[in-house]
Amino acid sequence: MPHRPNLDLATALATELGRTMAPAAGADTFAGPVRPAQPEVGIPHDAIFVYVPGGDPVQQTFRRTAKIRQPIVMVHIRGDVGLYGETEVVARSVVSALNNLVVLPVGGGGRYKAVLVNVSEPIQLPQDDPEHWEFMVPVEMTYD
Repeated sequence: MPHRPNLDLATALATELGRTMAPAAGADTFAGPVRPAQPEVGIPHDAIFVYVPGGDPVQQTFRRTAKIRQPIVMVHIRGDVGLYGETEVVARSVVSALNNLVVLPVGGGGRYKAVLVNVSEPIQLPQDDPEHWEFMVPVEMTYD
């Protein structure tokens, strides 16, 4: 099974933080793009989204026996409307969890060689239209 960095990281993070991974009922952690809050269809106001916007070019090893991939994975934390303090606490717990996380591919296979959190503090984003507080944590994952 190939590596799927967004799914693998979201699953490990949800497990570490005691959150619920989509598609389970009551999910609050999603592998994929940020979506508007729609509680009636299972996307809560306070949620974590993990997605891959890109990464470095594939590097081949000296004897071309492996191809090293380094996607940049974004962990997007959105809190409920007006709850800055609570959202910041969740964002900081995400950074802390990511710094100690061992990520394995969901479908099996070799573990990730490195999971590097590229910030020491979560990055605060502007509030969205309904005024959710949001934070971002960029992560670089390495595998072959």
